Amino acid sequence: MQVFSTSRSLAREGGASWADLVSSRVIDCDVSITREDPAGFNGNLVEGWLGDVRLTRLTTSGAEFYSLRSSRKLRLAPEQGYLICLALSDGLRLTQSGREIELAQGDLTVVDVERAYDTHVPLLNDSIWVRASRAAIEGRLGRIDDLVGVGVTGGDGLGRIAGCVLRESVMEVSAVGDPHGPGLANSVLDLVCAALSTGRSGPMRPGDHRVNTLRRARQLIELRLQDETLSPASVAKGLGLSTRYLSRLFHAEGVSPARWIWSLRLERCRETLVALGDADRPISDIALSNGFKNLSHFNRAFRGRYGLSPTETRRRARGDCKD
Repeated sequence: MQVFSTSRSLAREGGASWADLVSSRVIDCDVSITREDPAGFNGNLVEGWLGDVRLTRLTTSGAEFYSLRSSRKLRLAPEQGYLICLALSDGLRLTQSGREIELAQGDLTVVDVERAYDTHVPLLNDSIWVRASRAAIEGRLGRIDDLVGVGVTGGDGLGRIAGCVLRESVMEVSAVGDPHGPGLANSVLDLVCAALSTGRSGPMRPGDHRVNTLRRARQLIELRLQDETLSPASVAKGLGLSTRYLSRLFHAEGVSPARWIWSLRLERCRETLVALGDADRPISDIALSNGFKNLSHFNRAFRGRYGLSPTETRRRARGDCKD
């Protein structure tokens, strides 16, 4: 677990450094201070990992912030995946895809980091942010265009249960050992995604065989991603399906099973490269542990996907490179 705190007599001094910290630790965006409290600024950031899922709790007082992930920022600092926000206080506002929502205490929402969005952080704020891969979220919910910018109440039902689990997960993440992290992450995401699904405008289809089978296939791929022998054929066999039927499931989503595996492996490698806790881990070890047998092939594929080499990506995450 990583803990960062700041307390300054001048909100602009403390707030500016806090804005840089949040931009580097949560998501790369442009952050500005819109209002200051003369009494001073205080901020606390707690970060931990459950497998490949990052949990961050942000607590601030003494300054209002406006953060923007603009189209320009999307080009200069591409990111992948989703951010799930749990509001632990009132007043946090988010806008994406033409939808604006103001969260009350306990509410949940989801943000697509590959699209432009903005956030207004009130003078007093407490919130939890869950960073998960696109595969992890869409594997459970399918495409979520209808959920982006939609709030789910945390006052009762699944929303309340999910909120309680997220709060406890952030507090106890450091006590969870590596063998249990990925399994617990899957359980947490199952619950949070179930809560988010209650925000859909249309009826849920829990019995839809195709959707459920595709979800199971994606989860199996995530669990076996380190296996270098993982292939569409082995996934199909593990699910008791034909390879042809598995291909049809994925092609209906606009991607082949092999491409999904390849993209997820690259995404996992990138997440590990920019993680502070893995700063000294050899790049070759990261590639091999995510199923890449050949380092040269991995380097070419990584650059082709992200426009930077693995080494350049790590340096930028550390702040060693300047535009």
